[in-house]
Amino acid sequence: SIVGSESLNENSDTAEILSSISDRLAVLGFSLRTSGTAGTEMIALKAYKENVDAGIIPPTRIKVFLPWRSYNTYLPFPQCYTTISPVNYDMCSNFIRAVHPYWSKGTRNIKLLQAKNALIVFGEKLNRPCDLVIGYFETDSKGLPKGTLSSVVELAKLRSIPVFNLYDLENIEDTLFNLRTLLRKWGYPVVTEKEV
Repeated sequence: SIVGSESLNENSDTAEILSSISDRLAVLGFSLRTSGTAGTEMIALKAYKENVDAGIIPPTRIKVFLPWRSYNTYLPFPQCYTTISPVNYDMCSNFIRAVHPYWSKGTRNIKLLQAKNALIVFGEKLNRPCDLVIGYFETDSKGLPKGTLSSVVELAKLRSIPVFNLYDLENIEDTLFNLRTLLRKWGYPVVTEKEV
């Protein structure tokens, strides 16, 4: 799953790193789950789409979860989109209530935005947790993500799903090292740029 802020500039060094990570994960066989918002998620989505266009991966390896149909204007493959329905909204709500202290006070749109986060972490039928979460999000003084992404991180923690945050440029080398180490532990042939 790849989630993040709209504030990530597509021409930044972090964007280039995220695009490279997304490209490699696609080639290694990972599917992408995201909501495809501008910035972070769009960068990942475009990297995966390039692999689809090149015939390297099938379109079914991209899953975009939307809180409502008009949430995004960029639709690479209509078949890869799932919106919140009354059935999955109720199931998602149960997950989000467990990690979101202000769930009952949220507006309908805020609840839909949070509910789609459960789909990003657990999949369309909420029965297949993702392997890892890569994000770009600012954290507060306690190290917790700000905004709607907090529920993604908290849901991942509940299931011991590793979370890699690319926001802190000072520590990005450590983050990338930890990601490569995890992938190698899982048996994936991952090398650094310098080793290629």
